[in-house]
Amino acid sequence: GDVSGEVVVDYRANTRRVGEVKVNNGVAPLDKFSNRARFSRLQFPNGTRKAAANLKFSCHIECVDMSSEATASNVGHRVRHGAPTKELYVESDATEAVIVKTNEKQWQESEGLLLRQRAFGGSLEVAWVQFWNAFHWHHLRSTRQLLAQCHRPLTGREMRYVHQTRFSNATHVTQRQFNQFWSWIGPMQHKIRHQRHMCALWATRMVAGFLSRDVAIEALRREQQRSGGAGQYVVRFSENYAGGLVITYNSHSAGVKMTATTTT
Repeated sequence: GDVSGEVVVDYRANTRRVGEVKVNNGVAPLDKFSNRARFSRLQFPNGTRKAAANLKFSCHIECVDMSSEATASNVGHRVRHGAPTKELYVESDATEAVIVKTNEKQWQESEGLLLRQRAFGGSLEVAWVQFWNAFHWHHLRSTRQLLAQCHRPLTGREMRYVHQTRFSNATHVTQRQFNQFWSWIGPMQHKIRHQRHMCALWATRMVAGFLSRDVAIEALRREQQRSGGAGQYVVRFSENYAGGLVITYNSHSAGVKMTATTTT
């Protein structure tokens, strides 16, 4: 038979009331050899109003009734044509939480809600390692990287930088700390994902990202001493302005200088 997909909203976990979320192209045939159905063009004509939801898939299948005596006697042999059958309703487990957005402006808030749910579940705080693993997984997806072929994963140095500067090396992370962290990094994640050229610059490490002011200055001073010239630069995330970038560079006349970009 055919397999049908539907969007399920858990109203117990969402304060926003959401009407029926329709799914276009949500029916696909079940391959009788692989027992799989392929959905290549799922479309959602309306959003979930920034409420988390899940996808579920279901179908009705017809199977041989092994409880009948006539059929049971044929176990180990080809089942006779006309053997009694029965219809079963089969439903998949729910997918990971999703939010159906209607425009790009909803991305930052929606992704923050999904990340918080993935990291915390129903807990008020989680261990730092658990939080970082959830954030790293989210970061790879939001920067358009395949989990099996990620070309710009976050490094141990970047993890230590975030842990020290944003969480004061705490062993556990609270939801309040997460909200403060996301208000800083969320706009930058949005910029990398949606602004022209930014994702490519990030992927090729033209943007250093998680780097402190002092480390950037020291690195440029060493490079200037080594090369004896100017023109070297480092692009990093602003520590004070959410979504902002800071360009630290060597100049001919004034040594190491810094300039901040706009946050738009």
